[in-house]
Amino acid sequence: MQRDDDIINFFMEIFILNDKNQNFKLNISEKSQTLIKINIKKLQETASWHGTRSEINAAQVISKLSFYSLNMGILEKDYIESILKKMIESISPYQWFSPSSEIYGKSFFLRSLIFLCIADPKHYFYDYLKNVCEHLLRRMEIKRERTILSTNDNFHLSTCLLEQLRLNKFVLESGVFFNDLRFLNAVMKSNDRIYNIMSKIKISSKPTLNNISNISIALHYNDNLCLQEKLYGSLK
Repeated sequence: MQRDDDIINFFMEIFILNDKNQNFKLNISEKSQTLIKINIKKLQETASWHGTRSEINAAQVISKLSFYSLNMGILEKDYIESILKKMIESISPYQWFSPSSEIYGKSFFLRSLIFLCIADPKHYFYDYLKNVCEHLLRRMEIKRERTILSTNDNFHLSTCLLEQLRLNKFVLESGVFFNDLRFLNAVMKSNDRIYNIMSKIKISSKPTLNNISNISIALHYNDNLCLQEKLYGSLK
């Protein structure tokens, strides 16, 4: 779960993108759930967004698994909430997108927070989420980066694009939740900045990881545009 170039990750993300699958729940045995929780407990012992590489990797895995769980019913919602609560205690809302911080994987964490707050607007995470959103908006508006995750940090362009598209999705969802048009404006500009790259992506019928990655990128971009247009249309 630390990598984007994994076939299972691709398919799980593509599956979650489909609105028709929102009520789908994986049938996970009690034994398997117990094993997953044991592994999560081990990861929690070292997980940190501002520690060593192995500590950051642990935080990334927990974040992705939490997001998948909330959307596909892998583990109980209350259990995932307890995991996320413990993680936010180790990082302030203002550290999320600082120049020296690790960004990859945070989109999953943030989308888990917005998922829970949409279900319960008075959720414990509300104030924390709002502060993170404000910080992310300022970075998007001031720096105007093509992608927040940089290829200069040894990330492949496809990874940078996917993480940016996930963050854009989070910003759009937050705009709906907070009823704030600044979020829509920020994503529209972000989508415009990556349009030239998106227009050059080639998709074929070949069952290669590179092609499946391109399909995932295209579907995420299309999903963002659809939500963007839906929000923009609601203003008229």
